[in-house]
Amino acid sequence: MEYIVVKNENQYVKLDLENKITHTSNIALAERFGYKEAKCIIKNNVKSKDRSLYSIIEDKESEPTSLQDVETIFENGNFSWNETCELIQKVFSEIDVYGSRLEKTYDQVQSEITDLYHKIEFPKSNGKEYNAAERSKLFTMLRDALRRFRRIKDDQYFVHIISALTVDEIKSGRLMNCVNGMDNREYRPRILDELFAS
Repeated sequence: MEYIVVKNENQYVKLDLENKITHTSNIALAERFGYKEAKCIIKNNVKSKDRSLYSIIEDKESEPTSLQDVETIFENGNFSWNETCELIQKVFSEIDVYGSRLEKTYDQVQSEITDLYHKIEFPKSNGKEYNAAERSKLFTMLRDALRRFRRIKDDQYFVHIISALTVDEIKSGRLMNCVNGMDNREYRPRILDELFAS
């Protein structure tokens, strides 16, 4: 079972490129979590005084599960083509906007990584090498930047996939296969095999 984090009953939580909380009114764009993960997201990102504004709800599938459910929707007049088309348009518009943001952030983080590479490559201005504390700080900054860069590239891949797939391919589960496949990736070292030996 997956869960959604809600603020004030109408703002759904999603995460930005630095895994910080942002909000959307569109439940389709809400981030999905395991229950314990959802609790950690609130604990780690929300001030104690504001945590009462947030709740965790089950992600119940909105589409009907049987022919009887479909008939009920039409009998009750709950289905609206206008609302459905508006939702689809809004989702794809938000994906386009997110893709544009990714491009700008990609360049920014790439430049940050280049700065760190040069900082590490050359000694300090006085000619001395960095001490242990300075090396640890630089390592942490580079690691964090590389992780942000990886998240950006992954998200750019998803934006591309969503734009390239046909409706039938999405319905067949290919999109979800792409998403799930990202969790099972393994890096194959090109030269330094010993670094990755278990």
